[in-house]
Amino acid sequence: MKDEEHSVILKAIADETRLRLIRLLYQEELNVQELCEILQMPQPRISRHLSVLKQINMVSDRRDGTKAYYSVCKFKGVLEDFNEYIKSICGQPHADLKRLESTLKKRTEISKEFASSMAEHWDEISAGLHSPIASMFSMATLAPRGLTVADLGSGTGIMLPLLSKFASKVYAVDHSEEMLAKARKRCDQLEISNVEYIASELKELKNRLSDCDSTLLHFVLHQVASPQTLLKDLCPVLKPGGRVVVVDQVKHDDESVREKYGSLWLGFEEAQLCEWMEKAGFKDIDWLVLDDPSSKGVFVVSATRK
Repeated sequence: MKDEEHSVILKAIADETRLRLIRLLYQEELNVQELCEILQMPQPRISRHLSVLKQINMVSDRRDGTKAYYSVCKFKGVLEDFNEYIKSICGQPHADLKRLESTLKKRTEISKEFASSMAEHWDEISAGLHSPIASMFSMATLAPRGLTVADLGSGTGIMLPLLSKFASKVYAVDHSEEMLAKARKRCDQLEISNVEYIASELKELKNRLSDCDSTLLHFVLHQVASPQTLLKDLCPVLKPGGRVVVVDQVKHDDESVREKYGSLWLGFEEAQLCEWMEKAGFKDIDWLVLDDPSSKGVFVVSATRK
C-alpha cells in the first residue's frame, strides 16, 4: 500500500511548476496573485497546480478576507518519507526566491507608503483600532519598572507616555520618518526624555538593537509583510528571558481595514500566532482575548524568549 501512496505523491510532484510552488510556499505563505507574479504564469494554471498539491496534503490554504493564502503543510504519515527530499529542494538557491524577496518587499512598501501618507491624521484614523484596555493589559505584562523597552512600529508615539513611566529606556522604532517626527513632538510636549527614536525597518532591528527586556507590537503585526519572520528576528533583540507583547485584532473578515488602517492581514488566530512564536524561539505563551465592548475582537499575547 505504501508503494501506491508513494506513486501518487511522486506523480503529483513530478512537475517543474509544482516543485517551484513547493519551494516558494516552503519559505513563505503566499496568495495566488503573488504566485502568478513570481512564476510569471496565469492564474488558472497556478490554481490547477495548487489543486494537485492540495490533493496529496502537501499544500494547504487559509482564508484572509477575500484572499486565500497557501503554504506547505507539516508533513504527516507517508509524506514524512519525502521530508528530506523537499527540504533539499527548498534549500537550494533559485531565481524564484529572488522574486519572492521582491514580493515581500512590495508588501512592506504598501505598508510604508500608507504610514507616510497618513502620519498627519493617524491619531484620528487609528482611534478605531487602539484600545485603552488592551493598552493596560500590555503595560501589565511589560512590568517591572526600570526595563529597556522597544516600542516597535511606534507610529506617532501613542504608547510612549505610558512606557516611559516605568522603563528606564524606551526605543521608539518606526519605518516612517513622518510618524517618528510626530512621536518626538508628543514626547517633547510632555517633557519625556528617556526615549530614543530609531528610523528602521523592523526586519533590520537585529542589527540595530540588543539586550532589550521587552518589545511591544501594538496594533502593528497586521501591517507586517511576514509576521512569522519578524517574530524570529525579535529573538536577538531581546535578552534571554525577555518578553515580547503583541496587541492586535482577532481574525475577522472586514476588508475595509486594508484601506482604513493599511492592514495586510485581517487579524490573527490564536493557534497560528502561538505556533509562529514557538517556532521563533519563544515559550510561556499567554493569549488573552478582551471581552470589553470597547475592545471587542482585540487580543493581547505575550511570550518569553527561551
